[in-house]
Amino acid sequence: MSEKKKSVYELCACRDNVFSELWRAVFLAKISDLKGAENIEVKTIPDDKLRGIVEEPYSDALAHLLIMYGAGYFSFDNLSSVIRDAPKYKDEIYAAEDFIIKQADLDEKERVSEHIIQNILLCTINSRKYSEIQPIGFDTARQLCENKHTVILNGFVFVKDMSFLTLLVHVEELMGNFDGEQMKVVTAGQVINDFTDNKSIEDKLFPKKINSEETTPGSDKAQEKERDILDNDYMPEIPFVLNVKNVFYIHQLYEKPYVVEFVLYAKANGIPFDDNFVNEYTAYIRRTKRQFTVAAISRKREICGDDINWFDYGTTRYADKQIIIDNKFDLTEHIDLSGDITDDENLSDEELSVRAVDTFLVNKTLPDKTVLEVTFSGKKILYLLIEGKIAKTLESEKFRKIPFDYNNVWTTVMEWSRSKLIQKKGNSIVVPISELQKLPENDREYAKRMIAEQYSLKKSNNKMLQKLSDLKNYANKEMKVKEQQKALKDNRAAPITEEDKK
Repeated sequence: MSEKKKSVYELCACRDNVFSELWRAVFLAKISDLKGAENIEVKTIPDDKLRGIVEEPYSDALAHLLIMYGAGYFSFDNLSSVIRDAPKYKDEIYAAEDFIIKQADLDEKERVSEHIIQNILLCTINSRKYSEIQPIGFDTARQLCENKHTVILNGFVFVKDMSFLTLLVHVEELMGNFDGEQMKVVTAGQVINDFTDNKSIEDKLFPKKINSEETTPGSDKAQEKERDILDNDYMPEIPFVLNVKNVFYIHQLYEKPYVVEFVLYAKANGIPFDDNFVNEYTAYIRRTKRQFTVAAISRKREICGDDINWFDYGTTRYADKQIIIDNKFDLTEHIDLSGDITDDENLSDEELSVRAVDTFLVNKTLPDKTVLEVTFSGKKILYLLIEGKIAKTLESEKFRKIPFDYNNVWTTVMEWSRSKLIQKKGNSIVVPISELQKLPENDREYAKRMIAEQYSLKKSNNKMLQKLSDLKNYANKEMKVKEQQKALKDNRAAPITEEDKK
């Protein structure tokens, strides 16, 4: 008696599990009289694991993942870990399969290995699976796996280069590791202290059994060791990159000048890490490292002696019984060096500012002790000119901070003058000791210079300069400034002495 044949639908009646869909594929092949392809090696699911797989919900993403497993591009452990969530990662799975198909015609030596492709796919899956990790696509992950500064192991991105890790410290990137079942977030600054050079990082990344022989990082043997570990499931016990998307775009600028400054600026100003990131960098360089404002101001008095201080430079006015010092410079120009310096030219801020000054000084003759202020990229650099050249760099805070109580000194000197306590005796200007002692000790020398300045102005018979409060009229931008300053210095001959009145 012949055995009753089963109906097709006894095996594929269910539409939502793997078992039924597998039989549907078998029947479709038989219906189409499709013969089995020869000379194709296919990895099969172990019998003791098959039941757990076929009872899972079916999805098109899972079907593609199963084919990748059968072709040797995905391990069973990784398959079982993502099988239920395969639909969530369908874009990543399809991208990996597309890449496999594209490289099918390449020579075997030119193909990316099965295990590296698995690592890249796992990296994209992990970027969706863990909220602490930035999501990235297959192509981005592949580039992170194929450069000399990062590597993907067990689906996580690790830094394998000390200098690149140092860069990530400076741009304040985050990293993570697993503390039991929980992911712990750390800074790159906390991580770098564990390493001294590339070799120390390599020793942590690769198993001891592969590191049994001494190798030079980047050498053929080191690269062979790296390929060996990439072909094995291994999770290093060191932190991995969390902001993988950030790191991908930072890496594109790795050898560019001012990269740390730009990345920190981008983070502070919400500039996205995307395909326009390099263009944003270029725009930033041309905007902040090639554009300058150079301002010049000449010295108008000598109250501060040998010190270079704003009090002797700023124009003044007298109002409400006090001296008001303006913040304005005599001359200000915008300097554009974008046509003189290429985007890739790596110059320090000091070198850039000197180039800006050189351009500013073309066809100009400025008085000695003129102060220049160069402003760019949120910075200010001050220079003192002697004989038309930079003599030294000034400390901005020290230059701006007036070293004495000028309103108290000026008010006191004016009171002495009105009370006729300041007298000219021979070649000396006499001030009572008792009056000088009313000023703080530090302010007395400034008072003497202020008196000398007033008498020299009177001696020069310059009606425009009879009062310190009128010095704003002295802020000419022509060579007269230099000539008048020289005249003042030549006329300042009378010393100030202290008269002891008892």
